[in-house]
Parts: sequence; C-alpha cells; structure tokens
Amino acid sequence: HSLDSIIRHEIPAIREVLGANVPVCSVLVTKRHGHRMMDTRSNDNVPAGTVLLGDDVVIPRNCFLLNSHVGVLGTSHCCKYQVLDEAEMQ
Repeated sequence: HSLDSIIRHEIPAIREVLGANVPVCSVLVTKRHGHRMMDTRSNDNVPAGTVLLGDDVVIPRNCFLLNSHVGVLGTSHCCKYQVLDEAEMQ
C-alpha cells in the first residue's frame, strides 16, 4: 500500500535530511477513488478550481477534492488530497 510506504520509508528519510525539529506536512494525492463532482443545477462539470472539503460522511475530514481543470462534459475526474497528520506519520 502506498500510504504505508510513505509513512515507513519516505517520511523518516525526509526527517533525517531536514532534522527532527522541522515540521513536515505530507499530502497524499490520488485519482483512484469513486468521487465525482457535478453541478446539480445545470448537470455540467464544476468549474476548474472547485474544492469540496471532507465532511466525515462521504469524504474523511482530513481529505478534500479539487477539480483543477476544465474537461469535456462528464469527463472531469478530480484529484483527492489526503493531509497526513503527525499521528499518522509516526
């Protein structure tokens, strides 16, 4: 699993180079998820730059979706960003 690899190998390597006192914020980005964004008023794609914050119901609170581009109708697949907190990176 890529998250396990990040936590076990990459975060410690970054901390080793930067030092223990430097805060590190890691964000995992994926397109392998089942979420889609659509403007329900017009059935069009949402505009580029649209952000949907995690609500702990459908999307975890430490995640958000960002539609960063304009796509052909019905083809925009946004990226899911997961912010890893300190507890997850230990």
